[in-house]
Amino acid sequence: MPLKDAYPRLYALSINKTGPISEFGKWEGKVWRLDFQLRRKLFDWELDVWNVFTNTLAGVKMQKLVADTIAWSYYPKGLYTVSSFRRCVEDYNAEEVSEFGKVWYGFSPPKVELFIWQLLHGRILVCEVLKRYGISNRGACPLCGRSEETVDHLFLFCPWTSSVWNSCMGWWSVYCCANKSVNEWFLGWQGLCPKSKLGRAWITLLGGAKPSGVQRSSC
Repeated sequence: MPLKDAYPRLYALSINKTGPISEFGKWEGKVWRLDFQLRRKLFDWELDVWNVFTNTLAGVKMQKLVADTIAWSYYPKGLYTVSSFRRCVEDYNAEEVSEFGKVWYGFSPPKVELFIWQLLHGRILVCEVLKRYGISNRGACPLCGRSEETVDHLFLFCPWTSSVWNSCMGWWSVYCCANKSVNEWFLGWQGLCPKSKLGRAWITLLGGAKPSGVQRSSC
């Protein structure tokens, strides 16, 4: 997948969108240093995507004294053949997709997709996390005030949140048991409707239903 499709937010912020590789870095001795020019400083919620992006590029080793060549990496001699392309496609289709890979399928706006990714990886700044970092001594859920504000409570078990999910289930005539965590809930829904519009709606809904308490904590 082209980098501009894999990281659309960063591509939109890039000043240079069409330059060669030589315009996105420089040599410091024998080490190639990336140097991307963005239109503005990244927000905190964009830094995770930036780190994933730079880690991806770090896996590519630049060689200063080696001339550039065009090669087909799926054939030992670097030559393109129809049979090697067919094997490439077959191998790609056989690969297992990451359990959270469908977050980035483009069913939601980039900011919503990033929020869902942060949610599934425990990166949302709920009170439980803020207390662990010594930033806040508050622990109660801002919606119900009854339990500690954890990711799973805020997005699944809080009475206010549960009422939202129950209403959505009623709209779609879907009935299921409560899961232990947001991650199980996400994966379970994909398994229920893996290729349907209902499954896509779930991914969009998960990002769109974030309570105001999380927005407050993230500021």
